[in-house]
Amino acid sequence: MDNKIIFYNGRFIKNKTFYQFLKDRGFNFGESVYEVIKYQNGILICFDDHIERMERGLREIGMKNPLRRNEWKKICLEVAKKTGNDELSIYIQVTGGATEREHFVERRPEPNYFVFAQKICKRPDKLKIILHPEIRWKRVDIKTTNLLPNVLAKFYAKKKNYDEAIFFEKEGAVKEGTSTNVFYEKDGIFFTPELNGILPGVTRKRLIEFLRNRGIRVIETKIFVWDLFNADSVYLTGTTTEFKPVCSINGVKIKINKNYKTVEKEFLNYLLKISK
Repeated sequence: MDNKIIFYNGRFIKNKTFYQFLKDRGFNFGESVYEVIKYQNGILICFDDHIERMERGLREIGMKNPLRRNEWKKICLEVAKKTGNDELSIYIQVTGGATEREHFVERRPEPNYFVFAQKICKRPDKLKIILHPEIRWKRVDIKTTNLLPNVLAKFYAKKKNYDEAIFFEKEGAVKEGTSTNVFYEKDGIFFTPELNGILPGVTRKRLIEFLRNRGIRVIETKIFVWDLFNADSVYLTGTTTEFKPVCSINGVKIKINKNYKTVEKEFLNYLLKISK
């Protein structure tokens, strides 16, 4: 029996590389973990934070990390250098490996992994967001490639001329964006959803640290849709979004702190400093 025969896009193929790809558990079941790391002028921003989160995700789904941390770093820097740009997003993915397509396997295959870089798309200085009902699975704390709900919500937002969609639950609790974390500011205090049903964002973590180092109070708690509308300012954070203010939610204008540009500049400098 030849089980490596594949019909792909109109033709039969017998190719080991195609077989590895099409029989990969990451491709078939979403059994894979990924990270996106910003590269800027030779620096991998918050590299250790990203790899630490990836290692946790791999442990959570029962996979092993195929490389040591220093090996990942070397590969990422080499990919960035070969790609040839001073500012890139570096994409890392580790998958469940190639084997017969069965939900359960007695023995897990060796994981596959790959790294590539791409140019960072320019983001608006101020973001328009739309609220979207929560439709994702319960383990969004693991950064897997099971992103169809995020993709659908992002398409929904873009079709209505918004920059990002923010997930919220039935009772109004705000979770996070399709690829961002949420903060709001009220009376000089920053609030952000607690780590319960959201991804532990790297930029989120470092912004909390940055603000507290400046003596600014940050409260991690359950926040609600109406909190955003009543806020003095609302922000989104993310690896490539970085730190951006929200100017409208569902078409309703949101106040913006006039000093946000200064905070943004100082925060980005802080990320570079701690990543060197």
